[in-house]
Amino acid sequence: MFQPGPQPYYTGGEVGIWTSEDNGNTWSLKGPVTQNSPRNHSYLRRPHNPEDPFFGMWADGNSKEFSISHIYFTNSNGDKVYMLPYTMEEEFEKPILMDPPSPLK
Repeated sequence: MFQPGPQPYYTGGEVGIWTSEDNGNTWSLKGPVTQNSPRNHSYLRRPHNPEDPFFGMWADGNSKEFSISHIYFTNSNGDKVYMLPYTMEEEFEKPILMDPPSPLK
C-alpha cells in the first residue's frame, strides 16, 4: 500500500509499486497502481515465481462496513490492472482490464 484509501484509518488503502536499491533498507515509491478507488485495497500478495501479467494480486472491500469485494492482479510495471468478474457464468472467465489502469508516471 502506498497511501490511505477511501476508508482512512481502516485496513488497506491504495496500491503502489515500491522499489529498493539496498536490499530493503530503504524504499522508494515508483508510482501508484490504483487511484480514486471506491473501496480500500488490501492483502496484496506476490505469487510464487510470478510471470507477467500475473505479478501481484489483492482484494478490495469497505473496511468500515459489509461490502462487495473484487479480486485484482497486476503486471510487474503496475501499468495494467485486471479485475476478476464478480459473477462467473462459465468455468473459465476472462479477466477485465481496468481502463484506465492508473498508469505509473
